[in-house]
Amino acid sequence: MIELDEAPQATSGRLNPPGQALAGSLVIEARGIGKAYYPHSSPASALLAALSGSNRRSQPFWALHPMDLSVQRGEVLGLVGHNGAGKSTLLQMISGTLSPSVGRLQVRGRVAALLELGAGFNPEFSGRENLLLNGPLMGLSRQQLAARLDEIIEFSGIEAFIDQPVKTYSSGMFVRLAFSLATSVEPDILVIDEALSVGDGEFARKSFDRILKLRDQGTTILFCSHSMYQIESLCTRAVWLDHGQVKRVGRPADVTTAYQEHLDQMSAPAGMRADGAAPALVVTSPGHARIKTLQLACDGRTGAALQAVSGRSNIELTLGFESDPTLDAPNAAVTLNGADGRILASSGTWIDGVRLQRSESGHGTVHIRFPALPLLKGSYTFSAYLFCERGLHIYSAAEKFATLAVEQHHLEQGIVSIPHQWSSEAGMAQRADVPVQAGSDGPGALVLPAEWTPHWQTRWSVADDLPALQDLFTEAFGKPMSQRRWHWKYRQSPTWGTLVEREGVASAFFGGMPRAFMLAGKPVAAVQIGDVMVRPSERGVLSRTGPMFRAAAAYFGNMAALYPEVRFAFGFPSQRHVRLGLKLGLYAQADAISELSWPALAPKRSWQTKTRGIDHLPDAAGALDRLWREMQLQWPGWLLPVRDAARWQYRYADHPEHSYRVLLIRRRIGGRPIAAVALREHATHLEWLDYLGPLAGVAVAQRAVRMRAGELQLPQVRGWFSSVLVDLFADADATVTPTEVQVPINRWGRDDAQLPAPIWLMAGDTDFL
Repeated sequence: MIELDEAPQATSGRLNPPGQALAGSLVIEARGIGKAYYPHSSPASALLAALSGSNRRSQPFWALHPMDLSVQRGEVLGLVGHNGAGKSTLLQMISGTLSPSVGRLQVRGRVAALLELGAGFNPEFSGRENLLLNGPLMGLSRQQLAARLDEIIEFSGIEAFIDQPVKTYSSGMFVRLAFSLATSVEPDILVIDEALSVGDGEFARKSFDRILKLRDQGTTILFCSHSMYQIESLCTRAVWLDHGQVKRVGRPADVTTAYQEHLDQMSAPAGMRADGAAPALVVTSPGHARIKTLQLACDGRTGAALQAVSGRSNIELTLGFESDPTLDAPNAAVTLNGADGRILASSGTWIDGVRLQRSESGHGTVHIRFPALPLLKGSYTFSAYLFCERGLHIYSAAEKFATLAVEQHHLEQGIVSIPHQWSSEAGMAQRADVPVQAGSDGPGALVLPAEWTPHWQTRWSVADDLPALQDLFTEAFGKPMSQRRWHWKYRQSPTWGTLVEREGVASAFFGGMPRAFMLAGKPVAAVQIGDVMVRPSERGVLSRTGPMFRAAAAYFGNMAALYPEVRFAFGFPSQRHVRLGLKLGLYAQADAISELSWPALAPKRSWQTKTRGIDHLPDAAGALDRLWREMQLQWPGWLLPVRDAARWQYRYADHPEHSYRVLLIRRRIGGRPIAAVALREHATHLEWLDYLGPLAGVAVAQRAVRMRAGELQLPQVRGWFSSVLVDLFADADATVTPTEVQVPINRWGRDDAQLPAPIWLMAGDTDFL
């Protein structure tokens, strides 16, 4: 992964700070590399200059200006830029087919380059002979090549012709054989230069799946493409090159947006005729799924050039397709482009959770409707696409197949009329009932039972309440809560929680944060109970008329307004609060927490695995996300709190007060990630907060954590585990101790107060450890 988030100065082309220490997972290290060519009037003058050493006297042409680059193992780096920007030059230097003119380049690991597929194939030799000749050149030993030869031939799909001379092959057969060989070497680094769609549609899909498999296995990928969609879908970081210099580097979405805006400014909209009419329908059908028919209708009228009225007209697009019924059903997508060619809006069936229906022969029709068209006046074009089942590979496309001229009968300015509502009242509001946050007007006023007396006032908390809530926290728990930690804890919540007041003084508070789970491959929305506080002077009222009950019941009763998809709420309240919540019917008991402890181990080198600390979590994002996917596949029947790289970044790297240590455990040979753990050091022990990985990594992680405690000269490792995890993590050396920590779920307002499956919880799932 490239390590700067902002564009460097164009004069230096620097992507990394100079003098930065190298991490153990660094696979590409470039310092000041550049490529210059020296123009000559003839081959003879070039030879004379080379022999005399006079090249340096002529003015060089820099295909790639000097730049620094660091790429970590498992990263997917995308390169964008116009033709001649220097993308292929950079990839060729990394692949070893070009030497840098200046600078130093180190590449660690086996490289497979999909640059010029089939370069080195002898047309007089058969396909099999070319595989045997070129396999060793790509790093395969004779034994490896012999073991994989049948698989390579089978993947290419040209078994019947493998013993025929390559010169008799079609261009598609040639490319398929070359791609099959190039991706069979199990590389550490895969270099792709516009080679993701090779052969026909069926093989293009197979090639795409193979590259995705390599990515998921932790292979580092350098990917050059003119497809902004593929760059954004596949890559973890992107670089924009322009005339051999770095223009921007950072998140793929940011880089592709900046590059697309640059293209929009530099060129007129493509595909439009001078008279403004729609171009003829152009449908590419490279494989076994293709667009057969397209129709755009506006208020019942159909055609390739239609007129519409802003806010009134109804638009419907109908797409007919055919597909190979043995493949998974494809996906359909539509884009709406402005007159300058920019994509103003898009929609895809996989994004909206719609599965295309089709007949036994693979034929189907899909419709998309845009009621009361919100576009303002202007000229627009529609494009339609047919994607693979993942929404990544394009089977077929119809670019700008229809135009739409929109007129409006009002003076509203812009491109689109966003739905909105105005309201007004006399006087100036003094206090809001709900917090006002960026992009939101809050969840609305609380809906409370009519029988509740006004002895206590119950409402949503607002930003102005924070000092009072901090004071309440100090009184309730005997320690302060900083504003930084409060905002960290509730930063994803549309409101902090419900506040109960008596005569304007905070008496009780019930907080909650959204929390995402996965169950059987599907997301499950939940709320994690946060701070539950009652002022000590108000704790005498323990009935359903008291402040604690009102705060909790008001939150649970209005939770659906905050999070419509939520299935349950859970948390780690104090034992006193759990007992009271069970008595008042607010909670049902769901689980209990046990503490597992192990004695430390003396550090010992393993010849099978290696463990290293992650100082910068984005460097390990690819490995963490891979382990999270493996974890879901391992335990599909459990409720797994989302543990992807973004969650670990928020929980452990962004915490405003505590310091944590993340260890990543890999296989020593090949570097495949096995497990990741999150730890916190205490004076008396090492706390095990989190685990990420499949079942096979549990024992390896235990050993690594215990040896880490030994390195720190701490006698013991301790951790919290929910009941389903005790048997999983408790080995012969573990001591299991029940704790007083209970895990309740909300019962108030629910018919079924049970968890849908066993729940995975560790100390890292709390908001206070």
